[in-house]
Amino acid sequence: AIRPRTPLSSRDARAILTSRDSLVADVAQKHQKDSESALNVGRSQTASLWSIMCIQIVQRGKRGCDGTYAPLVDAPCRYHEEIQKDVHRTLTKMKFDTGRGPEHLVHVLCAFATHRPDIGYSQELAFLGAVLLLQLEEESAFWVLCWLTEKFSERGHSLFARDLKLLHVVLDTCVDLLALHCPALASHLVELGVEPTMYLSHWISTLFVYNSPRELVFRLWDVLFLESWTYIVRIALALITSVQGRVLQCSSLEEALVCLKAATASDPAALVRAAAAFPVASALDSISDRLPQ
Repeated sequence: AIRPRTPLSSRDARAILTSRDSLVADVAQKHQKDSESALNVGRSQTASLWSIMCIQIVQRGKRGCDGTYAPLVDAPCRYHEEIQKDVHRTLTKMKFDTGRGPEHLVHVLCAFATHRPDIGYSQELAFLGAVLLLQLEEESAFWVLCWLTEKFSERGHSLFARDLKLLHVVLDTCVDLLALHCPALASHLVELGVEPTMYLSHWISTLFVYNSPRELVFRLWDVLFLESWTYIVRIALALITSVQGRVLQCSSLEEALVCLKAATASDPAALVRAAAAFPVASALDSISDRLPQ
């Protein structure tokens, strides 16, 4: 396990983001301490930037709340049966290194739904929890899940809420920006009858976990943990445009959806650079204004 001495600074985090593969081990080594770590990296895993950042996130979440998690796990959860079913569906896409992974995931999701009844539970949270448990202990995964639902929110609306208000605004923003920057592609999708809910929703609402290889997810989460939550729009646009040539050759809705849903990056760093290059700052700043009062 990695035992950090002090929380990771923004300067260290950005250094890792610039040259992640060569610097992660060095930064983790620099921040060792004797107390128990929040991290629980499996034998086949490598410490990612986001998992190292989780140390500080967990410390903040537990501040003044020690002893909160266990009672939440034991408390009755109105979503327990739904969560049990969804965990098995989720794990057809993801695999844990240890046999108790599904049990830990149920605990985290039930505890969260009880802790945040305003958000409750949705299957998208199962994907997030599963990724967190790949590198974090159970209680730590809970606190980081709480942090994620706060980070990816605007004016009290969480991206993961069951009312989907913020998700719809994000999807509309992606469509508008695609029409502005890639008009031919946007027009072609409209002509084929492709709706953003048919492919974009899974990307956005699972923070790109759904149908993406683990290496890509970890690299994107490095960015999403560090940058503004609206960076998710940049990444979505970069993914769509990465398959632009193939989509423009599609002659049916079915073909286009197969192409879009299969969009993954063979070079995650190149995808991140493409996302950063989109001149969309003003549009992202206006997302708040598009939310219903």
